[in-house]
Amino acid sequence: MDRTLEIAEEQKYFDIAQDARERSRQALKDAPKYAAGPKAAVRGVRKGAQAQLDQLGAADDPVAFGRLDLEDDDETFYIGYRGIAGDDGERLVVNWQLEFVSRLWALGAQEAVGELRRRRRFETERNTIVDIDDEVFAEIAKRIEELTSNEEIGIDDALLNADRLVVPGVGRRRVDLLHPGLPRRVR
Repeated sequence: MDRTLEIAEEQKYFDIAQDARERSRQALKDAPKYAAGPKAAVRGVRKGAQAQLDQLGAADDPVAFGRLDLEDDDETFYIGYRGIAGDDGERLVVNWQLEFVSRLWALGAQEAVGELRRRRRFETERNTIVDIDDEVFAEIAKRIEELTSNEEIGIDDALLNADRLVVPGVGRRRVDLLHPGLPRRVR
């Protein structure tokens, strides 16, 4: 698929998730209006709603910084700093702090083969996708195998044991074989 089309498709998803987040924001803002009972109860509703609003982040924050495509069951998870659910309760974006998500996101390239098909990173300006960067693990595994098979011409495992390896043809970024970590949070 053409890169521009891929970005446009991902942007549609970002827009859907942002709309869902903003509907949640509005419902939380309106919650105190509909609270009944003693003033203390209304204050409690207001305080609870405000705490949840604070967790939503700013309206123009990107909804996600990454995406994980699992190898076995064709499941895809959009990863963000906050979880976002649709009106029907469907998870649109999962919080990176969930244990299974942070474990999968932190896998090195060699460890990810067999578990992840792809790890996609989004470069954004606010909630607009500027660029995407993919790590396609089958391709990375193939490149590593090629490098390993080239030991007779002077390329040895010392190269593969380095903390980082530039894998030609896989993406513009350096592939971190040990711990890719989470992207820095940019505001």
